[in-house]
Amino acid sequence: MSLKYQYRATRGGKKDLIRDARPGDTVYVINEHSDRGMSYSVRVVTNERSWPSGVLMVECPATGATWSITQLLASEREVYGQQPAGLPNRAARVRHADYNQDAELARQEVSDRLVDSKAVDLAQHYKRLARR
Repeated sequence: MSLKYQYRATRGGKKDLIRDARPGDTVYVINEHSDRGMSYSVRVVTNERSWPSGVLMVECPATGATWSITQLLASEREVYGQQPAGLPNRAARVRHADYNQDAELARQEVSDRLVDSKAVDLAQHYKRLARR
């Protein structure tokens, strides 16, 4: 089953996320920053399970940090199964005051693509491992 658009930190949302998540799936978290506005961050569902609950783990492609999928939902309050449109990727944010706006937007786009491609590679890796 594919991931729904949004999962909230409720008992029903938690059950749905545990049921729907598969190794290699990508989940997104929207972050709000007081100084920079909104952005999103990416997590990839791994084939590892947490102990003792047995739920799947998620990994951040930018930092390599891992959490259980339920820990992520509890701490972030909402998790998304589809990439948020029109928001920059938090892990790829590049801000330099002396660059002009066009150069900054181009760097941001390149950074977004790099992190997104790393997330896709990580997702494919865990999908291959899940098939074994």
